Amino acid sequence: MALLLSAVSLGAQQTARGLMAEAARLRAQRQFREAIRLYLEALPLCANAGETAQVWFGLASVYRQQGDNPRAVEAYREVTRLEGAGTYAEAAWRQMAELHIEEGDFAAARQAYEQLLAASPDDPNLRVEVSLALARLEAEDRHPEAAAQRLRKLLTDLPQSGQAPDIWAALVQAQIQAEDFTGATASAREGWRLFPGHTTIVLALLDGLRAQGRAQQAIPLAWEFVAQLPEDDNLFQALADLHRSTRTEPQLTEWLQQQSQQPERQAVWLRRLAEVQVEAGNDTGALAAYERLLALAPDDIEILREAGETALRVGELAKGEQWLRRCLALAPDDMGVVMSLGEAYLRQGRPDEAMRFWKEAVQYRPDDRDSVRQLGNALQRHQLHQQALQVYAEARQALGDPLAFSAQVGQAHEALLDFAGATREYVAALAQPGPQGAGTAALRLQALTEDAAARPEVRSTLQELAQAGKLPPEAAATLIYARILDGETADQALAALPPSDDQAHAGLLAQLGHRLETGGQWHSAALVYGRLLPALRTPTDRAVLALHSAELLTKAGDWRAALQALERLSADELPASLARRVRVEQADLLLREGRQPTQARELYAAAEAGRGPLSLKARWGLADCAFALGDYASAREQYALLAEASPPPPEAVESLPPLVIGSFYLPFDDVETVTERWPGDDYVAFRLAEMLLREAKFSEAARAFRDLSRQYPASPYANDALERLLLLPALERRAPGAEAYVEAMKAYDRGDADLAVTLLTGITVSPLAEPARLLLADVYLGRGDTEQALATLQALTADFPTSSEAATALLRLAGLQATSDPVAARGQLQEVLRRFPDSPQAVEARILLEMLQQPQKEPPQ
Repeated sequence: MALLLSAVSLGAQQTARGLMAEAARLRAQRQFREAIRLYLEALPLCANAGETAQVWFGLASVYRQQGDNPRAVEAYREVTRLEGAGTYAEAAWRQMAELHIEEGDFAAARQAYEQLLAASPDDPNLRVEVSLALARLEAEDRHPEAAAQRLRKLLTDLPQSGQAPDIWAALVQAQIQAEDFTGATASAREGWRLFPGHTTIVLALLDGLRAQGRAQQAIPLAWEFVAQLPEDDNLFQALADLHRSTRTEPQLTEWLQQQSQQPERQAVWLRRLAEVQVEAGNDTGALAAYERLLALAPDDIEILREAGETALRVGELAKGEQWLRRCLALAPDDMGVVMSLGEAYLRQGRPDEAMRFWKEAVQYRPDDRDSVRQLGNALQRHQLHQQALQVYAEARQALGDPLAFSAQVGQAHEALLDFAGATREYVAALAQPGPQGAGTAALRLQALTEDAAARPEVRSTLQELAQAGKLPPEAAATLIYARILDGETADQALAALPPSDDQAHAGLLAQLGHRLETGGQWHSAALVYGRLLPALRTPTDRAVLALHSAELLTKAGDWRAALQALERLSADELPASLARRVRVEQADLLLREGRQPTQARELYAAAEAGRGPLSLKARWGLADCAFALGDYASAREQYALLAEASPPPPEAVESLPPLVIGSFYLPFDDVETVTERWPGDDYVAFRLAEMLLREAKFSEAARAFRDLSRQYPASPYANDALERLLLLPALERRAPGAEAYVEAMKAYDRGDADLAVTLLTGITVSPLAEPARLLLADVYLGRGDTEQALATLQALTADFPTSSEAATALLRLAGLQATSDPVAARGQLQEVLRRFPDSPQAVEARILLEMLQQPQKEPPQ
C-alpha cells in the first residue's frame, strides 16, 4: 500500500510539473488565457509548498505580461502566505515592490520592502539590499533627506559590511539630490578614508556636482582624490572631464606639471601629462613629457612607441627613429612599429633604406604572393606608388603571371592619376576567375566612373576594350552607367554595345542595378531601375520595381524621392494587395521620415481594412500615429491590443515577387521591406516608456527603460533605453531646460520642426545641452536641412568632446558623410575608436569602418 501511495504521489508531481512546463511554453507564445488555465489546473496537483509557489509565480508572470498588475500582486501575495516557500517568498516581496513602484504607489512598495526585511531580519546582506532599495525609492519619491538618514543609520549599524562602499556612494548621491553639497563632500571624504581605492564613492560626488552645474566646485575635490590615487583611469578621466566642461584645460596641464616635479609617483604623473598634451594637440609638450618618462622607464614598450610616433609628428625624426628602433628590438613582431620606423627613414630622405627595411621586415620574395602584397600595401600607404608598381612588375615576372595583383596595380595607377592604366587593370581583375581582387576592382571602377574628372578617360578605355571584345559583363554595365552619368539616355548608352533587342538592353541594366544595389550603391541602383520602368509592360511589374526603388532610396537617405516614386504609382490601376502595400509604404515614409503623422494616419486607415500582414502593419502604424500626435491613451490601448496579436508566419508575409527582365532574374531579397519589420514586445515596452517620459512621469519612465534593458538586452531598443536612463536624472531634477526638452520631443514627434528648433536652441547651459544638440540635429535632418544638421553635430563634438553624446554625434556625422566625403567619414569613425574605445558606439564604428574601407561615391542627385 505504501508503495502504491508513493507511485500515485509521484504521478501527481509529474502532472503538475508537466502542466507548468506547458503553461510556460504557452506564455512565451503569448497565449495567456490558455497558460492561466493550465497554471490553475496545476495548483491542486502540487505536492509541496515549493511547487505551489512556482505555480503562483508563473501566474503572476502571465498577469504581469498582460499588464494586469493588481492580479499579479495578488498572485505574489499568495506566495508570501505559504509556509515553507523559502526564497520564493523573498522574490515575491521584491516583485510586489517593483509592481507598486510601476503603479506609482510608493507607500505600498515601501511596505513590501519592509515585509521582505521582516521575513529575514538576521540576514545582513538582505538588510543592505533592501535598505538601498528603500533609499532609492525615497529619493525617487522626492524625499532624498529621508533616504540619506536611512543610509546613515545603515552605516552605523553595519559599518564593516562588504557593501559599505556602495552604501557610502548611495549616501553621497542622496545628499546631492537633497542639495546638501557640504554633507555630500564630507561623506565622500569619510567613505574614501574608510575604504580607500573605492572610486565609486568619489565618482558619485564628482558626477553629481557636475550634473548640478557645480563643476567648478568639483575640480579641487577631484584634484584632491586624484593626487591620492593617480593610477586610477576613471578618477583621472572624471578630473579631465570637469576641466573640459569648464574649458579650464590649461589649469589641468599646469597642475600636472607641478605634480610631475615631485619624485613620488613621478612616472604616473608624467604619463598623465603626456596624455593631456596629446589630447590638447600639443605634441611638443607631450614629447617633453615622454623624454622624461623614458629616463625613468627606458624599456617600456608602450612609452617607446608613443614617444617615437609623437617625435615623428613634431619632426624630431632622429629621436623618433632611435626610440622606434629600441621598441622594435623589444617587440620585433609589432608591425605598427615597423611601418612607423619605415616612415622615419622616408621622412629623413632615405627611401632606399626604408625599402630595404620593409623588405626585410616582411621577408620579401618576388615569388611569394603574401610578402609581395604586404610590401606593396606598405609602399602604397606611404604614397610610394611608383615603387609599388616596380615591386608588382618584379612579382609578375617571377610568378609568370602578367595579371597578378591586378586590383592593387590598378590602385597604384589610380593614385598616380593614370586612369586609363587603372581601368585596364581593374577590368583584368574582373575577368579573372575567383573572387580575389574582383570585389575591390568593381568598387574602384565604379568610383572612377562616378568621378567627373576621371570618367572621360575611363569611358574611352572601356569603349576601346568593348570594341576589341575584351569587356566582361560587369565592366560593360559600368560603361553603360558612365554614359548615363554623362547625360545620355539608356538607349544611347546601350547603343555602344553590340546590337540586341530592347529586352536584352533592359536585362543588362537590371544586372547593373542589382550589382550597384548589392554593393551598397542604393541611390545609383534606384536611378538605373528608374530607367527600366518604361521597358516594363504591365502596371504590376512597374509597381513592383517602383516599390523596390523606393525602399532603396529610403536606405540611401532620400526619403522624399522615395515618396515621389510611390506617388507616381497612383495613376496606375493596381491589384488591391499592391495598392495597399503602396499606401503602407507611403504612410511609413510620411510618419518615420517626414514626421507627418496626420497624413500618415489617413493612408494607414485606408490600408487597414481586411486581414493579413498589411492590415496588421497598418494597425501598428495607426498606433504609432496616435503616439506621435500625443494621443497617449489611444496609443496605449492600441499597443495593448496589438501585443496580443501574433505576427504572421514568415511564409505569410507579402514580399515583392522577383522580376525577369530580359534574361536577367532580378531578386528582391536584399532590402528589408516595411511589411517584414514586425514590432515585438520590446518595441511596445519602449513606446510605453517613451510615453511616460513625454508625460513628465520621469520616475516611472526610468523604471520602464530599466526593465526594458534588463528584459530585452539583445533588443535594438536596449541601447536607446540606456541612453534615456542617462538623460532622465536631469529631467527628474527639473534641470534647466527640462520642460523645453520634453516639449521639443513632442513637437518633433508631431512634425512641428520650427517649434522644436526654437525650444532646443534655448537649452545651452544645462546637463541637457548635449542631448538637446543631438535632438536638434535630428530635427534639422527631418526637415531636409543637412548642412545645419552637420554644423550642429560638429559643434557638439567640439564643445563636449568626452561626452557619450559626442560619440553618438561622431557616428551620425560619419553616416551623413559616408557617400559625399568617405575620407571624412572614416576620420569620424576612427575618432570614435580613439576617444571612446570601450563604448557601444565603438562597436558600431568598427562595423562601419569595414564597410567604408573602399570609399563609394553616389552620383549627383
